[in-house]
Amino acid sequence: MAVYVIASLTIKDTVRFEDYRRTVLPTMEKYGGRLVARGGPIVLEGEWPRERLIIAEFPSMAIATDYHINETPMLEQDEHFKHLNENPTYFRLEDWRDLDALIDWIIEKNRAGYQMVNSVQRLQEMKTFVRMSSGLNIHEVGWYCDGSRSNLETAEMLKKAAGVVQGDNGDLGFAEWNCRAGQNNVIIRTDGTVAPCFPMYSASFDWGNIDDFTFDREQLTNMKKTCQKHCFSTLNHNLAYCYNDARVIKWMWGT
Repeated sequence: MAVYVIASLTIKDTVRFEDYRRTVLPTMEKYGGRLVARGGPIVLEGEWPRERLIIAEFPSMAIATDYHINETPMLEQDEHFKHLNENPTYFRLEDWRDLDALIDWIIEKNRAGYQMVNSVQRLQEMKTFVRMSSGLNIHEVGWYCDGSRSNLETAEMLKKAAGVVQGDNGDLGFAEWNCRAGQNNVIIRTDGTVAPCFPMYSASFDWGNIDDFTFDREQLTNMKKTCQKHCFSTLNHNLAYCYNDARVIKWMWGT
């Protein structure tokens, strides 16, 4: 049975979008996809928030989906990221309750057999990541940042939150998850230099450029002892899953 992907967008940079279009169309065709419709939507009633609508068809659900919750946009870097206020796809504090509902809906689809890269565990961890990356004291503002939960209820929710461990000093952080940043992927900055991952985009450390990078395994390992506790890279988590020897052994023994 055919499935359809619907994209609604407003183009801010026509040059970059043209580069993207030339790349994405051959990729779609490689997996049997084709464009069914594209152009400006005709709105018969109400309002439509985007300038263009694109509908793509794929032959089956065998094309897996992958869901991301990205870090805070890096507004200080360059014009490419300066679009927070006009982009409704960013989650704000008042959206936390709706975000949880959305993630629960995706989890239901996962358990119903919809193919997706994310595990149920990782989807559940997205709720925690949003809270932990906010920089707020969740014990003080509450799980939904609206004062609707008591301190005791919030403490219980944090205690049961997926993927979270508590240090000896009481601080919460993510459990070690074998991040592969700087080993199996790299971020190329707009000036041509490289960084091991998106959260390290603004780091002043010199890792070289794509032609002559200087990633050091020991330095990355020491860095990750701290940053892994607070990071949530979906890409690097998927890579870590692929490089998990225990998973391979478990598959070989059929358990």
